[in-house]
Amino acid sequence: MMKMNLKKRCFLLAFCLILLLPLLSVGASAGEDKPDFEYDNNGRVVWELSEDGGRLESGTLSYTIYDFPAGSLAIYWEAHYLFEYQNRVSSPWIEEITGSSYAEGIVYSAKSGGGIMLLQVEDEWYLFTDAHGKAEMDAFASGKTKNYYLRTEPFCSTALSSEIFDAMEAERAKTDNKRIEDVVNLKKAHRFDVIVYDENQTYAYTVGAVYRLEDGKDYYVHFPSLENRYFDADGNFSYRSGSVEMTELGADLTGALDRVAEMIPSGVYPYYEYEYGDWQITIPEAGFWALYSLFGFAAPLPLLIMGLVLPRSKKRGYPKYWYVLSFLALIWIILAVALMILLI
Repeated sequence: MMKMNLKKRCFLLAFCLILLLPLLSVGASAGEDKPDFEYDNNGRVVWELSEDGGRLESGTLSYTIYDFPAGSLAIYWEAHYLFEYQNRVSSPWIEEITGSSYAEGIVYSAKSGGGIMLLQVEDEWYLFTDAHGKAEMDAFASGKTKNYYLRTEPFCSTALSSEIFDAMEAERAKTDNKRIEDVVNLKKAHRFDVIVYDENQTYAYTVGAVYRLEDGKDYYVHFPSLENRYFDADGNFSYRSGSVEMTELGADLTGALDRVAEMIPSGVYPYYEYEYGDWQITIPEAGFWALYSLFGFAAPLPLLIMGLVLPRSKKRGYPKYWYVLSFLALIWIILAVALMILLI
């Protein structure tokens, strides 16, 4: 009987805590500060773009257009996640680059309210950063970011550990494992690109490529160590003519790369999330308070009554642990009152 009572008490306590969690989470979220954006009447972020296109602003937040440093690796846009804001922006700068007075730009962030913003004008992407985002992108462009990935085609990649990359670099430092190969032959070979993403997986650059040749072995080409003549006008490795020195990778590294490659997804595209505004604005105030009263006050009342009545039951042996239910129901009501005062 004592074991059964203990089980009942534990179940009752867990059940009451589960009932309290939604209200507690509402109270916690009510105390959080929203980002200092400016919102329209529908609860959507309002953006302004300066006349020269150099600054993107909303409320107290400001983002400056970012240009990657000259001489850095060929950095390209490859965003895996984009949060699209509904309000568009217009500016004389957009009119000038598009040749249309009706053209507008679409604002995105890699994360809602993140340190970098993206502006899409027709098919072109422009990067804007705050101070934190600029520091991130500076570190990325200077090669300090170590987010290595193994990639088969755009957006299709998986994380490559620093240990494997460092092992590849250690092999490249050797002198007795080199091979000279015509670049035309490399174009037909099975290839994995080794790339580095920024912290938000929005931009990337290619460190090199691993080619599997006809002898079944993997060979590594490190792009930053090559001269400019190996690349086309867009910074991509050229397969038109010439030969290149390659580093043979051992069987252990080949096996490790194969295991990583098995995790590369196929048919991947950017994931878009859209801004829909503040749902509370679309609900009449009277309806909101009716639902609030139902959940905040009416719902815990039966629990409060049960917790007060059942301990007085002679048939049940006057179980005192039911008082816990009434105590938690009372806390529920007190929290509902406190939150209501904050919301008024």
